[in-house]
Amino acid sequence: MKGVYPREAPKKLKKNNRTYYHLKDINFLALDPLIEKIRAQKVYMQKYRKAKAKGDVGKIKYLVKNKPKVSLNHLVRERYPDFIDALRDLDDPLSLMALFTIFPTHKEFHLSSEKIEACTKLLRYFELYVIKSHSLKKVFVSIKGIYYRS
Repeated sequence: MKGVYPREAPKKLKKNNRTYYHLKDINFLALDPLIEKIRAQKVYMQKYRKAKAKGDVGKIKYLVKNKPKVSLNHLVRERYPDFIDALRDLDDPLSLMALFTIFPTHKEFHLSSEKIEACTKLLRYFELYVIKSHSLKKVFVSIKGIYYRS
């Protein structure tokens, strides 16, 4: 996601169960705002579990009301600074949404019928836009779904 990949270890440090990264990559990731949000989520869960174990109803209500919200907007803005960049990479999300509309509702995977209906609706809007503007170059239909190429 951030261009940080595992590195090949030197021969003297080579062990099968370890993954090595450059120190500059780790320092780069440490400054990411998403890390702070993940830490806040972890602290929240610890406080919630502790309050639940003690049976403190007032604190549980307070914690549920003030649950930290994780927003990924900055990641999207970082990856796609311009609208044109987002349009160039639109084929993957559209293919995923086409696949998503085929799924049945499922409790374990947290797939509600509302989510699937929303994906279907968005996909239909996109298809209508493509028909009106004649802007799609290739479409690949397979057993798994419909894959779009703009």
